[in-house]
Amino acid sequence: MLGNKEQVDKHVYHLLARCCNLNERKSKALEIAKLYHGVSEFTTAKSYVEGYLEFRPDSVPAYTLLAKIQEDMDDLSGALGTYKSLRTLTNLDKSTALHGMCLIFAH
Repeated sequence: MLGNKEQVDKHVYHLLARCCNLNERKSKALEIAKLYHGVSEFTTAKSYVEGYLEFRPDSVPAYTLLAKIQEDMDDLSGALGTYKSLRTLTNLDKSTALHGMCLIFAH
């Protein structure tokens, strides 16, 4: 696991350098967002996951990560909106639905 922003930046640089085209680069955005989220670089992670959602607008893992990032950024209304979007895509598992409901009551 990469331990800090500088290590993630370097890894991302090399990862993207190996990509042949724009679609391949976009397909890596969720993986990159997870790396930045792992080192608490929430703004950067959010940017990558939002870019990924433009590429794959029906991605449940991307919406789930976006909601977590928004929570970590104390954007509870944004996270709630993301959980609502996630609900329209699929039947939420019970733990995710319960978490989203907790946000509603906290908000």
